[in-house]
Amino acid sequence: MGDVLAEVDGKSVYRSPLSHISKYLLGPENTTAKVTFIRAGKLVEVSIVRAPVASLLCVRRISDAAKAAGTDQPATPLQPRTNQQSVM
Repeated sequence: MGDVLAEVDGKSVYRSPLSHISKYLLGPENTTAKVTFIRAGKLVEVSIVRAPVASLLCVRRISDAAKAAGTDQPATPLQPRTNQQSVM
């Protein structure tokens, strides 16, 4: 099992629906959110800086590319798909 999101800015989001979690994760650009998650039974806390996201599909493609490459970052940036490109 992977990481489990536990808190955002001190508010519990454990086992919450995405619509609830997004209320805490989304916010003004360049503001910080403190995110706590559970990894291998231990709490891990990180701070993230909010920035615009082109689309959730783009985020998913970047995440998948990073996993395939075995890194945290893909080798090249991915662009949102157009009507001419096929869906994954």
